Amino acid sequence: MSHRVVSIDLGASGTKVFLSQIKDGKIQIEELDRFESFAYTKGQLSFWDIDKMLARIMKTVDQVRKSLAITSIGFDGWGVDFVPLDENEKKLSDPMQYFAMFSASKHIQEEIARNKAFIYNTVATQYQPFNTVYQLIYLKKQSPELFSRINKIVSLPSYLAGKLAGRFVYEFTHASTTQIYDYLNHQWSPDIIDRLGFGTIFPEVVDAGTVIGDYEGVQVILPATHDTASAYAAITSDPETTLNISLGTWCLNGIILHDNEIPAEAIKTNNYAVEGCYNGSLRILANTPGLLLWEKAKAEVQKILGKACSYQELEQMALSHDDDSLAMNVDDDKYFTTDQLMKEIAGEIASDSLGGGLAYILNGIAKRIKRTKDDMERIFNRRLTQVHIIGGGVKNKLLCQKIAESTNLPVKTNPREGTALGNTIVQLLGNALINSEIEMKHLIDNSIDYHHY
Repeated sequence: MSHRVVSIDLGASGTKVFLSQIKDGKIQIEELDRFESFAYTKGQLSFWDIDKMLARIMKTVDQVRKSLAITSIGFDGWGVDFVPLDENEKKLSDPMQYFAMFSASKHIQEEIARNKAFIYNTVATQYQPFNTVYQLIYLKKQSPELFSRINKIVSLPSYLAGKLAGRFVYEFTHASTTQIYDYLNHQWSPDIIDRLGFGTIFPEVVDAGTVIGDYEGVQVILPATHDTASAYAAITSDPETTLNISLGTWCLNGIILHDNEIPAEAIKTNNYAVEGCYNGSLRILANTPGLLLWEKAKAEVQKILGKACSYQELEQMALSHDDDSLAMNVDDDKYFTTDQLMKEIAGEIASDSLGGGLAYILNGIAKRIKRTKDDMERIFNRRLTQVHIIGGGVKNKLLCQKIAESTNLPVKTNPREGTALGNTIVQLLGNALINSEIEMKHLIDNSIDYHHY
């Protein structure tokens, strides 16, 4: 019998639905649907239309099920955002979009200043104004009536899975993005909860690969529900010597630890994130802008030129006007909020060259990754000997080459759909169609054509 699994990858820029199966010793993945993640604006905030997304997804899944048997289904997605549920486990509101917190956080500056150090010292991870803990502080202050009705919060992937299976829980990798879940002691932090007055709104946390129920005979599995964790599950390179990068809208670059010794002060000083992996290990990484700024620049360049430009054309423009000495500080929030990115860049590089501006972005990403590499070697006293990049960003060959040059390390790329593959592979582990990590890595390597720089 051929076992087929459906993997859904929620992305801020688009949602993708995949059908996978093992055939001839390889994982075959077919994209069934891709659509812009539904969202809307209400007042000064923006929200995900999560039920509309589910309806679109299940229309595709149910269509496939008319002709093919599906063994299991699993969802993954970006971190931090959540769906509030009432006492009957009904949605109270759509989830707020995390990037709305860049502006919304101005309403809780006093609360952030008063609690930031305490929160960090309790659960050490990268500060971002959109971390779940700060979203909840904002919601509690700005919408106290709604907050008072919350019985439980769940991540977006857990909400979608729960709608199918009737069970709403968090999964470890996604819980680790909240800065409320203590990833060392494997519990929601009572100290943070008590200090901030959040109450009993945090549900059970289960391991990646847990079967939470079924949908009309199809197992509903929580894979590594955080998309970065799913992506990292598809990386087979030696974790002791590899700088891992999941490159897409965001650039998640760092290392994997198999122990629980976290140098909190060094992590804090350098503002690195600590997040969970599918197998309980931890990732130490920088959550930095990836092709988010490249996409923003693409839209502006096309508007300036009055025509559509392919990604290959943009890369050629950057290559022909490149100055390696000029590199954007991609961690600066101003690039997110400006509606004139290329004009901002022109002022910084003292040139109106569009190619120069595009190169400035790619140089900035590569330079930031080199900093991560240097920090990881210093903080964890290990020597990194290669870089492994996965995700849609591997299509940007110029950026991959710049990363090889900036780190002075060989770069290995692929799989392109790393998140979908990782989601699939953890489902296969969860329903015992794969029996070990060794078998899992062999299967992945047998399925992927790698490229080297």
